[in-house]
Amino acid sequence: MVFTKILLCKEYSLNSKYLKYKNNKRNELWKPEVGTTWNWILDKNNNDIKSDYNVDVLDIDLFDNDKSTIELLKSQGHHIICYFSAGTIEKWRPDAEKFLKVEGLVRDKMDEWNENYLDITNPQLKPIMADRFKLAKEKGCDAVEADNIDIYSHNKVKKWKKPISVEDQINYDIWLTEVAHSNGLSIGMKNDIDNIDKLHKYFDFAINEECYDYDECGYYADTFIKENKAVFTAAYGDNCDEKFIKKLENCTKGKNLSIIIKDMELDQEYIYFDPDNYIFDDICNGNNSNVSMNDNNNNNSNNNNVNTNDNNNNYSNNNNNDDNDNSNNEKNNVDEATEIGEENDNELYNSSENIDSNNDINAVDIYSYNLIKFIYYLFILFYIILL
Repeated sequence: MVFTKILLCKEYSLNSKYLKYKNNKRNELWKPEVGTTWNWILDKNNNDIKSDYNVDVLDIDLFDNDKSTIELLKSQGHHIICYFSAGTIEKWRPDAEKFLKVEGLVRDKMDEWNENYLDITNPQLKPIMADRFKLAKEKGCDAVEADNIDIYSHNKVKKWKKPISVEDQINYDIWLTEVAHSNGLSIGMKNDIDNIDKLHKYFDFAINEECYDYDECGYYADTFIKENKAVFTAAYGDNCDEKFIKKLENCTKGKNLSIIIKDMELDQEYIYFDPDNYIFDDICNGNNSNVSMNDNNNNNSNNNNVNTNDNNNNYSNNNNNDDNDNSNNEKNNVDEATEIGEENDNELYNSSENIDSNNDINAVDIYSYNLIKFIYYLFILFYIILL
């Protein structure tokens, strides 16, 4: 029991160091790495966004969620990306009047959305847009998703008397990254593949919708992926449509994108999709919404436990080849040690489970837990040898 207490103290120390590290990282500019998991929740009817330990990042609406919601989600282990449009105005937003007061700033209505284009060359736009970054900082967002940063390519904008040029768009987008960083926020590049070579170095991650339909999935390999920047990818389709799933696989396999299958409402439901490792029935039945690195690590932990116990049993059986008295003594010692090991193992697991329940399960904690268990079983082996 003394040794078990030492192990428990050691594990708590490792957890504490990780939590301290994680809290320190919160004070730095957060940059999601390749493989970071995410969910995208912009449905304004989602007033109660639920935490999901399978997901590292939640991308939510800047205006529809208050500071307390963001603080709660962060305390549950999530990084928060806050969405707003940087190239259009949505007239129901609380700051819409600021845009509408500026002559010539609000332009044509978009074809598919109830939004109006903004003239990003108007010098009065930047102070208003800068206030949105300040709001994101005040609410505690880790990053922003500035949408509609490619309006120069839209047909209605091209028909303006003075259209937005590529240079206008690039300069504006770079300014957006500078304002974000000055507020301690990272910022994602939304779509706009045509300018990825010029803009990727300024942005901290990327967000793409339907790259498989526009032959865009491969453009991230030599830019964001090469720089270890996450590429959050949303796919819209029927998760039971084999043709759709196969197309998604063919277009994204081996590209290290963080892919989720969503409906267009962007509510909380999602299907995690790994094109390099998936089972169609799981995708169709929605089972992949609960697949994560944590689940895989738990499975690995269980496999390690089985392997270690098998090794201990084999070693015990070899010792039983001695004379009967020694054999019986060793058998009793092994049984006692195994019984103690199982009891302590349960205690260690329960302790880890309690810690994780307060601080969300993560890969570093699982790794520490497995390492400690490995050392513990080595101790059991030496204990048996000494007997």
